[in-house]
Order: sequence, then C-alpha cells, then structure tokens
Amino acid sequence: MDPRFKATVVLPGDDVTETTTRTTRSLRLGPGLVQHAQDKVMATRAGVLRYRPPCSYWVESNGRRYGARVEDQVLGIVEDRMADSYKVNIFGSCAALLGMLEFDGASKRSKPNLRTGSLVFCRVAAVNKDMETELTCTSTHHGSKKDWMTGQSTFGELRGGKMERCSLLLSKSLTKPDCRVLKSLAKHMPFELAAGLNGTFWVDSGSEAHTIVICNAILNSEVMTDAQTDAMVDRLAKHMKKGLAAMDT
Repeated sequence: MDPRFKATVVLPGDDVTETTTRTTRSLRLGPGLVQHAQDKVMATRAGVLRYRPPCSYWVESNGRRYGARVEDQVLGIVEDRMADSYKVNIFGSCAALLGMLEFDGASKRSKPNLRTGSLVFCRVAAVNKDMETELTCTSTHHGSKKDWMTGQSTFGELRGGKMERCSLLLSKSLTKPDCRVLKSLAKHMPFELAAGLNGTFWVDSGSEAHTIVICNAILNSEVMTDAQTDAMVDRLAKHMKKGLAAMDT
C-alpha cells in the first residue's frame, strides 16, 4: 500500500481528484467514482475511499444495492425462461441474462433445465450500460472445470439449503479465506457455502435446523468483534449438541 494514501470517508459530490492523482495519473475508477470534464474525479455515493496499487480506486459502502462488475461471483434467482437464455434476478439495478449453454460441458442436447425460482451461483461475464448484464456458469480459465452433469462444478444451480440476503460488505467478507465466522463455524459442524458479491449467501448443512443456525450466526457476526463471534458460535454449538443428546434419550 502506498504510504501517501489514506482511506477517507467521502460523500456524494466530493471532489477526490487530489487524493486519487497523488499516487498516479493513470487511474482505474471503480464503483462510487466518476471522472468528469477537466479530469475531475467525483464521488457518487457515501462510503470509504479505497485504493489498490498500482492505480485502482473505489468507494466501499455498506449498502444492499449491487452494481455488477465483470468477474464478480453472484447468486441469482431465475425469473423467466426465454428461447436461449434465462432472465435472472441478481438484486441489482437491472436484470441479468444467463445463456442456456453457459455451463461447463453444456451442449444443445445436454444442458441444465432451470425453472422459475431456481437459485444459481454464477459469475458476471459482461456489463453493458444499455443492455442486460450477462452471466455465465462456466469456470474461469484458471479454475477447476468439471462438467455440470457431475454436480461438482464450481458454478451452477444450487439445490436445497437456504439463501440469505445481507449487506455487500458482509457477503464480500465471506469470500475471504480468513473470514472469522466461517472458520469458527467450521470447527463445530460441516456445511457448504456459496457467497455472492451481490449481498447474498447460500448455506447447506444437510440439516434444516443447523442451516438456519449457521445463517443466523453469519448475519449476527457482522456487528461483532472476533472474540464475540467465537463466543457466539461456541454457545450455538453447545446448544445444538444438547438438542441432539436430548433427541437420543
């Protein structure tokens, strides 16, 4: 991190030109920033101005309104089926389209048959200003590619389990390997999780009761310290063990 940059709180309309050009003149602006005439860089939403070397800036805000970005992994719900694609709600400002052949190993004769209400885990393939966002369930070139029919592909339909909506910051934290609440939960119980950068996550533990407990623990952890998170998960695990013991007697 460049020592000349300091994360600062910004509001819509704030001029951040001096801050963003202090480290470099070649800029890559992300969500929450726009460049006007005369090279002025302005904030378009409230949040914290962030910087990633060598030249990326964006405004990080704890909201629920999602703005799609290419390569983001997202959860979406199928709302309609068209001739060669599905209309998917990714809880953003506009609808998204998922092609019927946008699955690893899919062909015209062999492809998933999604229905209205199906939950899919996918990634953003293209973002067009005046058109629908394009989605895909194919793995990236450096990812593990497994045919959709195996049920082991990275992206695709998610069956069973429970999906929850949350803040964008919480869903982003769930994608990090050092996420405290996930590491703490994993010590006590097995579960599957898919986290979308659009303020969504899905959990399946094989037990409806355990899945609900895990979802609630994740949601509660957002306002807790690491120590509080660990203590909360420990208490939940003890309660679940007592419940299982009572059922066996």
